Amino acid sequence: MSRKLILLCIIGMTSNLYSKENYPFLGEIQSVKVRLSNGNDNFLNGVFQYSEDLSKYDGDDMGRTFGLGLRLDLAGTGGSLSLQADSYVLSKLAQKDGAEKNIYGQSYLSFTEVNSVGARIDSIFSRSSSPKKQLVNYLISSLNFEESTENGKFSKKIQHWWHEQFKDVIQYDLIKNNEEVKTMSLMGGMGNEWVQCLEKWRFSLRNEIQLGVSRSITSSDSSSRMELGFLTSLDVSFFKLPWMSPSSSFRGLL
Repeated sequence: MSRKLILLCIIGMTSNLYSKENYPFLGEIQSVKVRLSNGNDNFLNGVFQYSEDLSKYDGDDMGRTFGLGLRLDLAGTGGSLSLQADSYVLSKLAQKDGAEKNIYGQSYLSFTEVNSVGARIDSIFSRSSSPKKQLVNYLISSLNFEESTENGKFSKKIQHWWHEQFKDVIQYDLIKNNEEVKTMSLMGGMGNEWVQCLEKWRFSLRNEIQLGVSRSITSSDSSSRMELGFLTSLDVSFFKLPWMSPSSSFRGLL
């Protein structure tokens, strides 16, 4: 597999709302953020294909390839609300009747589209602050739905249309060999965020733990399981360059 080149394009629109109206779990709304994201293992969704010299460094449409995401974040004095929707493609080379290609020379490809929608509410129950540091504790509630299907509705159609624009790029013969899976999960937990300002630097450490249940349904079976999730993340930013914020995170799910 060739080296993957992944680009995440983010379009952010932020507006400050100084409404004095109090909303449940949120309090007074202070900011609204909308983010549109696009990921692809081909640089800038395939612009390298216009150059014979650069096309060899492009991705190969294996693993996680094309994807789109939309996220809405509302932040208030008492908590926050996040709504998100994502669609991305998972693919790998496959065989059909023992053959790797069809009579037209197209490689067989096992293709899965993963679509998800989710909502999360963080409700602050305690807060302590001083001029240079702050500690916030909050409760977490989240609901998510995920569908894995070979009958693509979003990412598959967009990627297939895009491939057709490059007639000299390898075209695949998509085959079906996986069951459709639908999963619903409900999680709840607690988290805290510690913020410390040291001269021109800002450090933000976030810790979360969640416990919940998920249920998966296929055409032939269904199952339920308990889930335990945890997250630790650290963000560091420089006041003179607030747009450049190196971060690291550790996330787990049991």
